[in-house]
Amino acid sequence: MSAPPVETFAYIGDVHLRLTTPRARQDAYYVTACQILEQALTAAREQGAIAIVFGGDLGHKSAWDLRLFMEVGDLLRNSGLPIYSIVGNHDIRGYNLDTIAWSGLGALEWWGCLRILREPTPIGNSFMVYPFHAGAKDTTELLMGTHIVPAPPVGHENRLRVAAIHAPVGPEDAPWMQSYKSVPTNGFDVALFSDIHTAFGPYKNKSGCVVANPGCLNKLSISDIGKPTQIALVQSTSRIRYLGVASPPDSELFDLTKIRDTKDKAKQSLLAGIEAAKLAKGIDLEQHVRKVAETIKAKPSLVRLLLQELNDVRRNTSEG
Repeated sequence: MSAPPVETFAYIGDVHLRLTTPRARQDAYYVTACQILEQALTAAREQGAIAIVFGGDLGHKSAWDLRLFMEVGDLLRNSGLPIYSIVGNHDIRGYNLDTIAWSGLGALEWWGCLRILREPTPIGNSFMVYPFHAGAKDTTELLMGTHIVPAPPVGHENRLRVAAIHAPVGPEDAPWMQSYKSVPTNGFDVALFSDIHTAFGPYKNKSGCVVANPGCLNKLSISDIGKPTQIALVQSTSRIRYLGVASPPDSELFDLTKIRDTKDKAKQSLLAGIEAAKLAKGIDLEQHVRKVAETIKAKPSLVRLLLQELNDVRRNTSEG
């Protein structure tokens, strides 16, 4: 008996559609964002995807302008694929899922452009997708390791169990996010993340679950410079691969020279202030930096970089 054909769906991370242009950008953000989204949808279809799943934050604000709603709605409806979405923190107000009915995402569902996942949902013949929305109780339980995966409906036992999670999970542990390597995903074959704009994975953890986050589709701020523009193609074999989406170079999206000069000035001012405080109070600054770094579990490479910059400030001060 031959094996069933391999199915694929496309997973798209944070899109952040908005009519206004972020302060750091120098292009027409909305035009560029829609072009990238359209290319992502086309690429998914050309790769044989049977559906699209958005990871939340399709829009940058919960309330959408009429133009944004109409134009993006047409874009989604013309994709030729079934479209699903989980709910991100930007899709609702105050992490209140009850506000989804009055949001842009809710309006898109009402208009038939997409379906918001509210329960474990079969997609195609191979997938069962479990939604974990921003701020939802079961999302918190998942991150804490107390969530119990419900049994799939009768007749769907052999489907690949896919968790779609909008939560602050990223490449490493930090005060504002949890490392993807420490998130309990027992009971799932695949876990797809969004919210943090930095891509990670695909990575198979100790429980055998493949975890991934393709990262943001559009670059909102200078912290997104250098990040790839890509989507994830999820196969029924649990294999995930990233597919790049054409995007203008960062030099067209941001004024890199101005950003670099601004950062250099701010850095020099900060380091000079720290150095002055040391001279005034007799603080052993290097020891202080290492203690702080140990407390926040900063990477050794970051500590070395900061200490090098402090030494440069000392040298420039003494030479002056």
